[in-house]
Amino acid sequence: MKKSCSVLEVSIMNGYALAQIENICRSFTRQNGYYLGDIIDDPLPDNRLDIDAVASYLNRRSTPTASRDAAWRRLIELTRQSDQDWTLIAIRLALPGIRRAITRAQPILPEFDRSELETEAVCRFSEVLQIIDIAQSNICSKLCQRVSSALRTLLRAELRDIKTAEQMEFESRIPPKQYGHMDLVLAEAVAEGIVTLYEAQIIGATRIDEVGLKQIAKDQGIPRIELSLAIKIAEGRLVTWICSKNQVQGC
Repeated sequence: MKKSCSVLEVSIMNGYALAQIENICRSFTRQNGYYLGDIIDDPLPDNRLDIDAVASYLNRRSTPTASRDAAWRRLIELTRQSDQDWTLIAIRLALPGIRRAITRAQPILPEFDRSELETEAVCRFSEVLQIIDIAQSNICSKLCQRVSSALRTLLRAELRDIKTAEQMEFESRIPPKQYGHMDLVLAEAVAEGIVTLYEAQIIGATRIDEVGLKQIAKDQGIPRIELSLAIKIAEGRLVTWICSKNQVQGC
């Protein structure tokens, strides 16, 4: 899956993005002494607040909407004026809403990797922070609604890709061995430019060595859907070439 942003990579490179951001924010706000109380109207015991206390206050139902919106306006202004630390803080403070957005979208494609979905949610949220109208009310809710909509669109597209790949897999079955040993067929196909060497290696691994495409994608660090579609297209070219070469119809 192509990531929609390049920021926050250090924060999401290991494990689940949201847990990673939560831990990082807790650490650096303590170390750097961020004056988090400056974004909150209501007086709290200590202006130099623990980020968990700020998050609890902003996400509490009893917190007035006006106070919550005022805090988010200040916070978004800081994200637009400063480095990405404030973006991380904004994501941390919106974690409950972001997690709900993910939970609501996930049923569209339950098998979609949760860590990838969290990473996409973080990227979408950071993008929307830069463009959302902060004059409106319920700012954080609207931010998370935009994330939810983006995730649903992503998962529906992934679902379509899966169905396409399954259809192509049915349509591009490799012909029987009577048309030549697969290693030799692939070597000849590469020599004639029908498939690339990389495509031939993947086809050989999956068709001859019976290595799962999911495992290959994981080992190479690329999305399974992208690899599956690319290989099915290559197999389709290979089948057409073999049938034409052997003058066989419907093989």
